[in-house]
Amino acid sequence: KGNMQAEQAFPFVPGDAWAGEVAKVGQGITTQLPGKRVIFVQPDGDESDTHLIGGLAEYVAVVPSLLYEIPATMPFEDAAMLSSVAEIVYALQRSATYALPYSSASSVEHATHIIAIVGDNVTSLLAVQVAHALYPTSLLVMIGFQEKRLQLGKSMGATHTINIGREDALGLVRALSRGKGADMTFEGTGDAQAAVEAMLLVRRGGTVLLLGNAGANALLSVEGDIFVRNNLTIYGCSGTDSNAWIMAEQLYALKQLNLSALISHRFTLDE
Repeated sequence: KGNMQAEQAFPFVPGDAWAGEVAKVGQGITTQLPGKRVIFVQPDGDESDTHLIGGLAEYVAVVPSLLYEIPATMPFEDAAMLSSVAEIVYALQRSATYALPYSSASSVEHATHIIAIVGDNVTSLLAVQVAHALYPTSLLVMIGFQEKRLQLGKSMGATHTINIGREDALGLVRALSRGKGADMTFEGTGDAQAAVEAMLLVRRGGTVLLLGNAGANALLSVEGDIFVRNNLTIYGCSGTDSNAWIMAEQLYALKQLNLSALISHRFTLDE
C-alpha cells in the first residue's frame, strides 16, 4: 500500500527482529559461533540511525557484534520478541530521569503516578508488561479499540483499560489523575492520531514516548504551542543498548513477561 517506512528500495525482505542458529561464519571470524542460538540486535539507538532488516529470509548475513547468544531453554519465538522488549526498556530508561521513580507508592490504591499506553497492538501489550514490572505501584492505563486485546492487557498488568471507540480517554485519564493527566504516555502503534492522543493525555511537565513508525508522508495535526505551554518532554525512541538488553533478559528470566500469549499465528518460510 506504500505506507511502510523503509530506507531500502523495493523490493526487499522485511523483518527487523529475528532469532536463529548460526549456520556459518565468514573468513577472519575467529569466534566460536557456528551452532550457537542467537538473537539479532539492532545497532545502538544513540550511535546509529541504521535499522537493518531481512529477518524473513531463510539465511541472513550480519556482523558478529550484532548477535546476542540466548539460553538453550528460550524458544526462538520468545527470543525474537525480546528485541522489542529491549527497545521498550531502552525508551523507559531514557525517560526515567524526567518521568517517575521506579517505586511510586505503597499500593495501587494510593498510587500518585499514571502511565498511559496508547494502543492495543503487540508493542503496546509488551509495553504494559514492561511498565508493570518496572513501575509496579503506578496506575497503568491501556487505551485501544479491541476489547479482547484490552482484556489481555489487563491480565498482563494494566490497572485500567479504556475502549476509545466508546469511552472518553481524556476525560477518564483526567478523572484518575484529579484533572492533571498522565505522568507519562507511551505510543508504539505508529498511528499519527495515536501520537497526538499521547500528547494530549499527558500532564503539564509530563513525558511522551513515541516508539511507533507512522510511515512515509504521515503528518501530525496538533497545536504547536502544546509543547511550550505544557512544558512537555517528548522522546522519539528507536533502537536499544546493552543495559536495556540486560534488563530485558532479566525480566524474562524472572518470568515477568508472557510473550507466548502474544503469538497468534505461525507460518513456515514457504507460506
